[in-house]
Amino acid sequence: MNNRISTIREKEGLSRKAFGEKLGVSGDVINNLERGRVELKPYMAKLICQIYNINEEWLLNGTGEMEKPVIDEFTEIMVKIDHSDPKAKQAIIDYMHLTDSDKELFWKFVERYIDINKKE
Repeated sequence: MNNRISTIREKEGLSRKAFGEKLGVSGDVINNLERGRVELKPYMAKLICQIYNINEEWLLNGTGEMEKPVIDEFTEIMVKIDHSDPKAKQAIIDYMHLTDSDKELFWKFVERYIDINKKE
């Protein structure tokens, strides 16, 4: 598994520090994972797989394809929002709780805002 973590990081072209930052850990933690000094915790495995679109079975056991197939652009964007943009995530959740009439009003506001900015 240690080599598979290195493979993911190198495929992304990231230093240990940059790879770790995306996961909320230091470069030293990544170094220790890659060298087998510490055990990969289940939450960290899931996070690596979500952020880097990796097949968890491949990461943990070396079986199957390395990358999960991306279903579509929308799904990929939603995964990124889920992990890196809490305000956008909350806005989407809040939007989904609006009534149909409030959603219609929201889109009128957005369209007007866009039109105003185009004129400037």
